[in-house]
Parts: sequence; structure tokens; C-alpha cells
Amino acid sequence: MSSPGSVLSGPALRVGSTEPRRFTPPRRELTAETSWGFECISFLEGILKWELLPWQKWLYIHALEKDETGSAFRFQTIVLLIARQNGKTQWLKGLGLWKLYMDGAEQVLISAQNLEMAETTLREVVEDIKNNSILKREFFRFTQTNGKVKLILHSTPGQPNGPRREWRAAVSSRKGGRSLSADLAELDEVREQQNWEAWNAIVPTTTARPRSLIVCASNAGDATSVVLRSLRDGALGRITEGETDDTMTFLAEWSAPDDVDHSSPEYWPMANPALGYLPGFTEESLRGRLEAMHDNVPGFRTEHLCQWVDALEPGIFPADKWLATTDVGSRRAADAPVFASLDVNFERSRA
Repeated sequence: MSSPGSVLSGPALRVGSTEPRRFTPPRRELTAETSWGFECISFLEGILKWELLPWQKWLYIHALEKDETGSAFRFQTIVLLIARQNGKTQWLKGLGLWKLYMDGAEQVLISAQNLEMAETTLREVVEDIKNNSILKREFFRFTQTNGKVKLILHSTPGQPNGPRREWRAAVSSRKGGRSLSADLAELDEVREQQNWEAWNAIVPTTTARPRSLIVCASNAGDATSVVLRSLRDGALGRITEGETDDTMTFLAEWSAPDDVDHSSPEYWPMANPALGYLPGFTEESLRGRLEAMHDNVPGFRTEHLCQWVDALEPGIFPADKWLATTDVGSRRAADAPVFASLDVNFERSRA
């Protein structure tokens, strides 16, 4: 059986792209002196014996770039956009473990729209620690009481009187994470946040921490994904204008271009960097998903190509019927007038 870090064999096999299609460029060459990503990779591969995928290593190195002083992170906010089932959650787990064990963090917070998802990730972290002879020395307790799930580690080695370290799970809501003070806040599936209530509750928990990070991870969303769209648009604007030197937001987006044929396999590796690296994750498996979702093209595009759509619900007309009746030669006359309109709902919450 192939390991997660090895390329599966096969005729003319396409493999995922290590580098995202869109990303915030580094200020300088990234080395062990200019990025903490190398230390994070060494910890995960050397201590936990993880076999990281190429894209995961790339992201650790670029997202954990140091600032000019070499003592702080260049970025405060990390935005990760990637198709489903590519190892996003594993990447988040690795970052949290490194922060707690190597970077002096006292509290990590992971949230998701569904509390069960955040708790499941945290339980996996606990198993990783318990199954490691080195990490489990610092394990203190895993509590699941009164609807609160948290991992507790002993105080940082060398600081016997210091506070115990924690990793908590919270729901993405207006109450999630309030009263906490987190060194790392991970917001998973940000596409589901349709207003700023969860952001306003969770992100301020990092304000008073000197080496804090906010990580927002998701696949692409639709018109209702208010928070993710805002974060992405802001970062893309700076990238497009070439004004990223002073930005504190890092964007990495593995996605297929919006104007390509969604059924063309040549574009699938751009959104699926784990393609060909993980057992069972092949071009054929994606082809099977496409066949099963032929009446739900918006769903396939967002989930597997990380492309933005206006709405996820399929319409009453099957996608193949739309394609069959498309007049590809239709064009607006060169001298025809052009009209544009903007529709805003009564509550002025959506346009």
C-alpha cells in the first residue's frame, strides 16, 4: 500500500499541484531562517512520523513566514481554500500540535459550523498524542463535560509553575470562544458563515496574544458565504494589484479557473493537490463523483474544483439540458446598449 507521501503508480497519472493557483507571495526566499514552516515540518515528520503531502509542506513554509525582525509571524490571518478530502483537517491538526508543543502556545481553539465536527478533530488530536511516546509525556487530561470538550496538557516543560496548555473545540456562533484567550484560532468550513457573528466572537480571542494566528479554512462557497468571500476578495485584491509587502493576510487557493470546462480532468489537479498521492484519490474517483453529480454541477464545482458559484442548490432544469440548448455562437451586437442593475433585499443584508 502506498504511503500518504508517495505518488501512486498508473498510466499517465495526473497528480495534484503542489503550488496553489493563487497565493500571497513571500517577501524573500523562504529558508529555515525566514520561515517557521521548516521547524513545523521537522516536528511533524520527526516526532509524529507523519508523511506530509507536498502541498502541506508548501503551505507550512509559506504561511509561517517570519517578519523582518525574525521574531514574529509575518501574517496574522491565514486563508486556505482547497477542494474537499485533500488533507485540510490534517494540516490544521499539525499546526495546532506544533503551536502547543514547539511555539509556546497556551491555548488553541478550533471551531466549525457543526460542533460535532470540531470535537471529532480534537478527539483525533488526542489519539495522535496518546499514540506518541514523546508527546504523551505532557498529556494531562481530555475532558468532555457540560458540553465542553478540551484537551489539557501539562505546563510548558521548564516552566513548572506555568499554566496548563489547552486545545478547545467550539461551535461557530456568536457565543463560540468568548471569554477565551487563544494563541491559535482555527475556523474550519468558513464558507458556512453567512454573517459576522461567529467571527466577532472567536477572532478577538487572539488579540492580546503576542504570537497569535487566525486560520480560516474551507472549500469555495456561494453568494451566502459572506465572511469567506470578504476575506478572499480582500486578499485577491492585494495580490492582483501587487500590493502585498505590508499585508498581514495570507491567501492560498487551490482551485480550477472559473471559465474552464468542469468536466475536463486536466484542471482537476489545480484544486486537488492530494490527487495521486492518497490511496484511492485518483482521476477515476473524481470522474465517478462527477457522474453521480451530473444534475448537481454547482455542487461538484464547489466541493471538488473549489470554484465559487451563485447558489449550491441545483435548479429545476438538469445541467445537461442547459448545456444541450446553449447557443455557443450567440454574441451581443457590438453597438448594442449595455445595462447593469443591482438588487438589494429589504433588510439590506444581501445584494
